Amino acid sequence: MRRAILVWLSALILSSQAAGARAAESEWLLEQTHEEAGKHEVYVSPDAIKIVCQSQGYVVVAKAPTWQICCYRPKEKIEWLGVMDNFNGIIMRNPFAVPSINSRPISALSTVQYRGLKCTRYCPPHEMRPVILAADDIPVSARGAEFLCRYYYVHSIPKVPLFRLVNARSKNGQTVNKDWLDTQIMSDMREGDRIVLKTESAKKIAYNAADFAYPKDCKRVKEINMIGYSSDGRDKMSDVMDEIGFASDFSKSQKEKTIHKTGTKADH
Repeated sequence: MRRAILVWLSALILSSQAAGARAAESEWLLEQTHEEAGKHEVYVSPDAIKIVCQSQGYVVVAKAPTWQICCYRPKEKIEWLGVMDNFNGIIMRNPFAVPSINSRPISALSTVQYRGLKCTRYCPPHEMRPVILAADDIPVSARGAEFLCRYYYVHSIPKVPLFRLVNARSKNGQTVNKDWLDTQIMSDMREGDRIVLKTESAKKIAYNAADFAYPKDCKRVKEINMIGYSSDGRDKMSDVMDEIGFASDFSKSQKEKTIHKTGTKADH
């Protein structure tokens, strides 16, 4: 009897090890579309994530054990390195955003099917929007899930986000207050429901360590938005910033003239 129990335990251990090995030998490839950043290929394994933004031409990689964030542009051979707390997807596109995480409370409501995957449906307490669908069938670590949620600015959930529907009342990001800039110029004035994130397809493929490799021989840059924008996009953003600065300086100059003439502060 004792021998039979030992044999059974040995078989159970070997079976568990084999299952773990099989999990490590696979990864998931997602084709996703984001409202602002466009089309993406996202490679997901339990301890490594790679996001390829096809529309904007950049790649973002993070993996265990450090989960250092590496954003790079393969064609231009430039990269930005940072820690998780200093990263989200918004700061790649908006130079006035801060790298916060979406910390609004969220609750798991039900289980649904989406793109052939079992998913958990999330909504904020006592609200119908936003609606978030996250994959139950795709294994991912807590840090991997945080990385994806930060990139897509999805509420903090322990799963891979696949879908997000928001309403115009939702606030998508924060901005830094500047006395020379009206941050409302970048506000989104659209109303009603909008699909911010959707998944076109999801498939399991053989694990390939090269899919999650950090780039080599890239020039380091200090500003992450140099990765978020192409060289043409950076030039256009620079022109916009010059125009904003000129308009703001002109407005400030006019106020100072009014104060000088009247001896009182101009109305704001």
